[in-house]
Amino acid sequence: MLYRLLALRAALALAIWTGTTFSTTAAHAAEPAPAANAAAATENKGALAAAVDSLMADDIQTQRDAEKTLIAAGPHALEVLPPTAVVTEPTVRTRVERIRNRIELNQLVARLDDPQPEIRTAAEDVLRKRDRKTLAHLPATESLKTPEGRAALERVRVEITTRNTLHLVLTCVVLVGVILGLLQERFGAEVIMLSALLILVAFGVVSLDQALLGFANPAILTIAALFIVGAGLQGTGGMETLSHYLLGRTQSGTPLFRLITPIATMSAFLNNTTIVAFFLPIFISVAKKMRTSPSKLLIPLSYASILGGTCTLIGTSTNLVVDGTLREQGLGGMTMFELSPVGIPVTIIGLAFLITVGQKLLPDRKDLLEYVESHPREYTAELIVRGDCPWVGQTIRAAGLRDLPGLYLYQIERAGELLSPVAPSEKVQANDLLYFSGVIGTIVDVQKIRGLDPVEHHEIEPTSAAGTATEGAAPSDSTPKPAPRTGHQLAEVVISQSSPLVGMSVKAADFRSRYQASIIAVHRSGQKLSEKIGKIVLESGDTLLVDAGADFARRWRNSRDFILVSGLDDSAPIVHHRAWRALAILAFVIIGMSFEPELAAIVAMAAAALSIFSGCVSSREAMRSMDLSVLVLVASALGVSRALDSSGAAEWLAGQLLTIVQPYGPLAILAAIVLLTGLLTELLSNNACAALMGTLAIATARATGLDPRPLLIAVAVTSSYGFATPIGYQTNLMVLNPGGYKFSDYLKIGIPLDLICWILTVILIPCFWSLTLPQ
Repeated sequence: MLYRLLALRAALALAIWTGTTFSTTAAHAAEPAPAANAAAATENKGALAAAVDSLMADDIQTQRDAEKTLIAAGPHALEVLPPTAVVTEPTVRTRVERIRNRIELNQLVARLDDPQPEIRTAAEDVLRKRDRKTLAHLPATESLKTPEGRAALERVRVEITTRNTLHLVLTCVVLVGVILGLLQERFGAEVIMLSALLILVAFGVVSLDQALLGFANPAILTIAALFIVGAGLQGTGGMETLSHYLLGRTQSGTPLFRLITPIATMSAFLNNTTIVAFFLPIFISVAKKMRTSPSKLLIPLSYASILGGTCTLIGTSTNLVVDGTLREQGLGGMTMFELSPVGIPVTIIGLAFLITVGQKLLPDRKDLLEYVESHPREYTAELIVRGDCPWVGQTIRAAGLRDLPGLYLYQIERAGELLSPVAPSEKVQANDLLYFSGVIGTIVDVQKIRGLDPVEHHEIEPTSAAGTATEGAAPSDSTPKPAPRTGHQLAEVVISQSSPLVGMSVKAADFRSRYQASIIAVHRSGQKLSEKIGKIVLESGDTLLVDAGADFARRWRNSRDFILVSGLDDSAPIVHHRAWRALAILAFVIIGMSFEPELAAIVAMAAAALSIFSGCVSSREAMRSMDLSVLVLVASALGVSRALDSSGAAEWLAGQLLTIVQPYGPLAILAAIVLLTGLLTELLSNNACAALMGTLAIATARATGLDPRPLLIAVAVTSSYGFATPIGYQTNLMVLNPGGYKFSDYLKIGIPLDLICWILTVILIPCFWSLTLPQ
């Protein structure tokens, strides 16, 4: 509070100095004012400066009185008000903006009485373009002095009212179109949402500047930056380490409870968007290990983060919005764990629903890996175990080598001895040569494990004592040597009939010297290859998985040696020795966002920059890691949500329902607040919903004599219960495309969970807060 007051004082001093300088400059061009007038002006400016200072007071009534004083002062207050951009406290910044807008509005209305028609017309034109919220602050028509002014003000009222009605209807039509478009799934969700936003801009429901605010929203910058941080964790193996410590060893049959409970716990103290952005790639990787579709895990990831955020004050920004409303109304802010009596029971029961009934409602989308497993294209691969491999000393079963999706360990070569079949109790030893057969996706994942290297298949000719090659000597069949990956990606190549490789063994082909790449695995259609890779005689149509440079596909795409050359995404080698850097950057993000949640975007962008400069991720990979469809979808949804708010559609719906339930008592009003908040948060952003319903809850409490605090508690927790639509919460949008979800998937599992949370909220709140004010 102290540093914010000092910042406001500094801004105020700057504004006063600027105003004084301007006044002094103007005085040189005009006649000097009398000393008495100068003293009065200085005294008046001092009083206004004191009023500006009072905007930071802890007492709400003092803040309101200061705001009224400044509005009444008119243009003189503008000389002492600090620029909005330099005010750091959100509540004070809102008040300063409101004061400026009210003063400007009053000046425009006063000009309607001006004797000059040009001035009246100009003021009327500006007022007509104002939004619907202007209507609440327009003075009574009779307060204007001239007939022309009164007529102009009435025209302004009619113009704004008519335009607002049209905008309301258009917004509802567009919203229905969005829902139908998402249900039909003919186009991507981001295309539908962006199209809806463009329609609303074209018809003037929101201005272009307002529409673009979604793309400049700090949440978008945070998500984009965290994608880069996540890529750094993946590229260094830090993601695997984090997954191991937080989620344990995962395999087929791992209970969902073990995965989502840590998510809900962390979400109570960290930003939900941050949690989901970090754990999205981890859960996709876990899905592969569990041999299940990501669609079974990603909605629970999003929902668990949402539920956990309702348990504490800092769990989500929605709670802070309501906390600000409480403080502004003089009701006292929320304590850290004031929401816990409602949030914790709802979270426990919500997680139980996801683990039991929810699992049956979740879709089982077939991803690429499952498709490959049902349409196998088996590669043969050989990997050498180094001494620092985490598998050393573990049994085959304990290391998870029996649970690799789509991959089979069919043989181990140890000191010249072949072990086949491989028993589950067999222990992995350093220098073991592991023979795998299976799908390419899992081979790509396995070769990223620390301490596993491909085999060198370069033919070494025997040499004489003098060190020269011996003609006619048989090639040496020495102990296989590791060939650590040196390329930037893996690529698939299909050998053509005219290739010089046809008829040569892999070892004799000397692929590394010819093409500056090394062979990791071989696939031959219709035939299972069981011999050592180095001894496989290549044929036309064979597919090779090679470790290559970033420009390999470009250089050899048109070569007659290959029918097809294709690079594989997400196949860069893991830089394990930099994992500690990526984990340190993650710790920086967590600590930074815990202490300064308002600066989440700055912290995230700083972490992204550190990930690039520290070598955890390259600039190219950083750009590729940002999922543009997710960013466009979230940003467009924020713009559509703004249209729902500015058009009055949400407020109109809320007002209609509250009018109906008011005669039925406090519990019915609480239930209506919960229902309305729950419905609106599926369509609006959760923060916009909390701000709107907070205002309506306070108005309802005053009209019915209820205590506003329990109603605002209901608004705080229910604003986060956006389970039934992908646009209900940012994290739902983030998992939409990676999980392959449809709009109907959210409805199937989200509606029952919404109902459970709503009912529990209505039951629990009266148990801890009295709905009526004490007599």
